[in-house]
Amino acid sequence: MLSGDFLEQVNQVSHQTDMAPYVSLRDQRNMTMPMFGADQHRIAYVLDSLLDRASLNLDQCKTLARLRDGLLPKLISGELRAREVERAVAEVTA
Repeated sequence: MLSGDFLEQVNQVSHQTDMAPYVSLRDQRNMTMPMFGADQHRIAYVLDSLLDRASLNLDQCKTLARLRDGLLPKLISGELRAREVERAVAEVTA
């Protein structure tokens, strides 16, 4: 019921009165909702998994950017040495 097609139908009939937005039962009975076949469900499954992967990648990018922003100034200033950072990373990933 959140599809653009359905919401467009609701918007077309919901403002027919001076009161609050209202959709009569008669108008509701005349509304249509598309039914999707098995092929489209398979496509949706593939797209969902791709979108999930993209979301995970975005989260990883944000984490890496925070690490970069936190470590780079310390490396440049000499507060941290590259070997110390490598050692710390090896401990975390082991």
